[in-house]
Amino acid sequence: MPEGASLDEWEDGSVAITGAKGEFLGGFNAPWAKTAQGRAVPTRYEVEGNTLVQEVDHRALPESAYPVVADPWLGRDLMHQPWVTQDPRGYVINVDPTGWGRAWSGPAAHFAHTSEMRTKLGTQGHLLTPTIEEQLRCHVAFNPFEWGTYNLESWRPWVAWSQQAWPAQCNP
Repeated sequence: MPEGASLDEWEDGSVAITGAKGEFLGGFNAPWAKTAQGRAVPTRYEVEGNTLVQEVDHRALPESAYPVVADPWLGRDLMHQPWVTQDPRGYVINVDPTGWGRAWSGPAAHFAHTSEMRTKLGTQGHLLTPTIEEQLRCHVAFNPFEWGTYNLESWRPWVAWSQQAWPAQCNP
């Protein structure tokens, strides 16, 4: 961390990296952990000076299958809080990328966008299906050429993001 920066815990479990003048430098989204079966595992951050430790209570669920996965997101928000709407054909995950999310795009950033969306969806994370992920990857790859909300539609067929010809086709 830069000289004078600090780690500040927030009520939702996330931790902000704040500069010496109080400016937001980045942060860690609220922690999460899941068993191999997809069950949530109790977890939290501990701030010790300039060190952040994620503690995962993997023994809290004795019948849990391993591995237990924890993947904290570090960075600036790539998207605003996604919201889910219903459609007669299924559901739609609506995503408004931030300026940072539009700038940090392309195939190299796919993992970060997917991870952040999963974290922000929280208990609705199971809605992030393979077809939704491919639509998101398409939007992220082509987002310098489009503006507005990404509408990720559950009823669409799975098509690899690289085969979705243009931003207008991210929902094949």
